[in-house]
Amino acid sequence: SRNLLTNMAEKFPNNWKIGLILLISFILSGCSSIQNPIFTVPSQEWQQHQSAIQMVESWQLRGRLSIRSPEESSTISINWLQENQNFDIRLNGSLGLGSVLISGDNQQVRIEKAGEESVMLTSLQGIGLAYLGFDFPAEELYYWIRGLPALSTPSEIFVNEDQLLASLNQNDWELEYDRYEEYSQLALPGRIRLHREPYTLTFLINNWEIDSP
Repeated sequence: SRNLLTNMAEKFPNNWKIGLILLISFILSGCSSIQNPIFTVPSQEWQQHQSAIQMVESWQLRGRLSIRSPEESSTISINWLQENQNFDIRLNGSLGLGSVLISGDNQQVRIEKAGEESVMLTSLQGIGLAYLGFDFPAEELYYWIRGLPALSTPSEIFVNEDQLLASLNQNDWELEYDRYEEYSQLALPGRIRLHREPYTLTFLINNWEIDSP
């Protein structure tokens, strides 16, 4: 699997590799060990919101991921269906790069690309280096997409006047949340900017469909 993963990774442009590892990270990181984040502005309203979002276990998300680096920029479209531990994520890249299907559960992941041999993964160990050249914060991403600090590493947060996450510093990444939309009476992110030199990533989420807890 490691050789297949490396061979597949080499055929993706650098920015497409980043998008793929991001989404694989979301999937496999839901069962991380729990520590207490550092809350810069804790409040009862924020804690209630955080608890409600953590209970959401099924959703469908549609949107785009824009990736910029000094060498290039690209955009990936995302359609992500999550049903408890089962998921089906379809990615489509710009410039005729085709589509990728990622499916499975939190124990294993299958990566399929047209014309390539499928790759099965049981953990994220080594995939960050294979796709990106550095260790990526896989455990954090599962939480960041929902507007939450990860529970596995220390964090510094700032909330807005609605007691929603406005900015987050965690694991050497800086995140900004400047757009939320309400779905099933829950506020979920509409736009997230992530920055860590030399990368800037922007999630534009067009629509959430969630099963209320």
